[in-house]
Amino acid sequence: MDHATPSIQGVDRHAAGAQVIGAVRPEQFRNVEALFLDAALDPDLWPVALGAFARAGGSEASLFMTAQSATGLGAPSAGFEEIIEAATADGWPQRNPRFPRINARTWTNFVCDTELLTADEIARDPFYNELLRPFGLKWAAGSVLLSSPTLGPVVLTLERALEAEPFTPAELAAIDLLRPSFARAVRLAESLGFRKLDGMIEGWEAADIAGAILGPQGAVLRTTGALTALLGDGLMILGNRLTAMATDDNRRLQAGLDGSARPPGAAAGPILVRRPSGRPPLVVDISPLARDRLLVFNGARAIAVVRDPARLSASSERRLATLFGLSRAEARLAALLGSGVTLAEAAERLTIRYETARTQLKSVFVKTDTHRQADLVALFARLG
Repeated sequence: MDHATPSIQGVDRHAAGAQVIGAVRPEQFRNVEALFLDAALDPDLWPVALGAFARAGGSEASLFMTAQSATGLGAPSAGFEEIIEAATADGWPQRNPRFPRINARTWTNFVCDTELLTADEIARDPFYNELLRPFGLKWAAGSVLLSSPTLGPVVLTLERALEAEPFTPAELAAIDLLRPSFARAVRLAESLGFRKLDGMIEGWEAADIAGAILGPQGAVLRTTGALTALLGDGLMILGNRLTAMATDDNRRLQAGLDGSARPPGAAAGPILVRRPSGRPPLVVDISPLARDRLLVFNGARAIAVVRDPARLSASSERRLATLFGLSRAEARLAALLGSGVTLAEAAERLTIRYETARTQLKSVFVKTDTHRQADLVALFARLG
């Protein structure tokens, strides 16, 4: 069967809108297409669009998948966020038997599990028994919409309940009607996503911030000129990854990069990188992007900001005091902590008692709306 121009038993696209095909509701397709286009322009609407697609497809949920992981773009049914988090935490995306098979074949249409795996494979595979079954899910239909430069193949799936029937050929043919408009929406979202990366870098350039935007597995997607200027003295980009020249420093840096896709607060704290020139070590802060910033098809997962303590000056202290209403003593302490030193080291340099430094730090936390020293360093690093 040629799926390039799908039809439903000879019924054209507009006539199909009045049909009910199994559990699929084609009369809702026009609204689903409009919502996907809206979501391409406003990523916050992806959960709404995916929820509408799930309902039209007679399913519990719909989501985007890539070779790296589920993007977590939406969970229209109650509790579906939980399965996404469980799958990501336990590495299930890499053990999903559907993905490599749908990607390896030349499918240009939506296909069901029963077309990708045998009944015995479905019955035995841990993905179905240990991940999907406890959440009441089993059947799926999916299609590769496009291949992204940073994410690779982007697959859109529908997820059905355990007690539901698998997708029938007629249902799949109906869903195929949406595929061209879905692919256009994702291409638009991807294009706009890359523009957002460029805009972020332009803002950093204006603020003279040494930073990089990181993609899956810590790959460098964009860098600023200020970061490029620091390369060669402690840091370099090797194999499209930020790399420290000192072995011990690089071990910590790579661990931070590998954890960069974790939820905010789970990534490593500031990483000190020694410099062959003998200048003060660079401070690298790796921060996962907030969840709402991930809802674009540009592959961005985290940011890395590099701070050169040699550039700290009294003007930096004055800037901190002005921005956050810090006292002179608080600004001096904050500037030192921003360079990557510990609180004890900062107290020694400022010739104040450790307890005094702790009291000042608590005040800095309140005024900057932060809660940990790592958050404080990350905030000041973004300010350049």
